Amino acid sequence: MWSYIRPAKLPRSITGIAVCVAYFPGTTCVEFGFLRKFMHHLYSSYDNVKQLYPAAAVVICGDFNDMYHSTLTNNLKLKQTVTEPTCGDSILDCYFLESNLLAFYSKPNVTAAIGTTNHLTVLLYPNPKLNKKPKVEKISKSYRPITDSNMRHFGSWITQTPDLWKDVYENISVEQKLETFMNTVWTQIEISFPKKTTQYKSCNKPWFT
Repeated sequence: MWSYIRPAKLPRSITGIAVCVAYFPGTTCVEFGFLRKFMHHLYSSYDNVKQLYPAAAVVICGDFNDMYHSTLTNNLKLKQTVTEPTCGDSILDCYFLESNLLAFYSKPNVTAAIGTTNHLTVLLYPNPKLNKKPKVEKISKSYRPITDSNMRHFGSWITQTPDLWKDVYENISVEQKLETFMNTVWTQIEISFPKKTTQYKSCNKPWFT
């Protein structure tokens, strides 16, 4: 079962938290091939959630009995954070968190069981050390804007300049021809597409160009 929640305050890099509660009855209690079907369903639902909420952080928790944790930690890049036994001497009840959530939660607290169950209760609390705002840094980034006027300027140079490649033809070796060609083109690129610098903050969401 999945649930998408949006707490009142979240870091800018996370838009919400997708929580999955799962139960695996154990390899001795199910038919052959059930584990593969179980993991296929979990992977598929994880992918669907990520398609709907790309910037959401994921938590998968529940009773996993004797299922190998590596099937989740390796394939989905999650970390199992429960370190104390939850049933007898075994860790059966787990919290799997994505790396972008680890710093925001303390170590899970294993406490008394509820009712007559033999499983202890596992509680996950926010990290109290993160009450203060994280340090935000300004980062500079250089780029070359490609505008219509810049393209026309470069196109005019490469199509209308007389004897543009004369120096390239006069060179004898292939290496000299290549070096002359690259120097000629890059000199004009610097003129037609001058560099500009912009600044953004380290807490800004990633973006695509």
